[in-house]
Amino acid sequence: MNDNTIYALIFLLVLIVVFKIIGKSCKHRYYKKKIIQESSETPLHKSNDSVPFSHFAYEPKKYFFSSNEYFFYKELERKLPTQYIIFPKVRVGDIVNVRSIVEYDRAALSKVTSKHFDFLIMSKDFLTLILIVELDDKSHDINSATINRDEFINDLINSKPMYSKLEIIRVRCKKTTNGFDYTEAVNSVLEKLKSCSIEAICPLCHSKLEIKTGPYGEFWGCPNYYSKTNPCDFTHNYTEDN
Repeated sequence: MNDNTIYALIFLLVLIVVFKIIGKSCKHRYYKKKIIQESSETPLHKSNDSVPFSHFAYEPKKYFFSSNEYFFYKELERKLPTQYIIFPKVRVGDIVNVRSIVEYDRAALSKVTSKHFDFLIMSKDFLTLILIVELDDKSHDINSATINRDEFINDLINSKPMYSKLEIIRVRCKKTTNGFDYTEAVNSVLEKLKSCSIEAICPLCHSKLEIKTGPYGEFWGCPNYYSKTNPCDFTHNYTEDN
């Protein structure tokens, strides 16, 4: 076998290897393109409204509360004065509006719709927000995502539009040899509530209600009762508790 024959065989082998590599690359690109086309109906490419329901995979959650949240909630519910009611796991976006700054609207909205408060204490009569309760545990010290979330919530509550309008308290349950003791955490919430005022808001026109006097005593009345443009006749019994 002469040198020319050897060089020809080597060249042929190199061509075979090159063609195999090119073939694999083309095959990979073909399947990648196919996958992208098949997934073009997902929310990453189109709005959720156009996605067939069969593309989603849902199943019921096994629990609503963690065990820590459950026992804290039951203890707080047991001790809470009757003029209050607890709303658990409420989205931040349900109590915070995004002011229109076009270039940041989507980012701002995403931050408040993807997070929730642990508990909200509301006025039972008017369903106005009195106090935000955050139940922290050790993950709030070591988990970076949780730490970032807490920092965002703190910045939000202390921002100029929110300051003095939203009250928040962070509590932790004391760990004991028998589990957790919720007494101190619940008592801290009850003590904080003493410094919080209940704002009476009209559920019809959202004006601040006023204490009025009628033939049968004092009552909550809407200031828009005599309004010509937006009359409102909402009233509510007045007690010292509300």
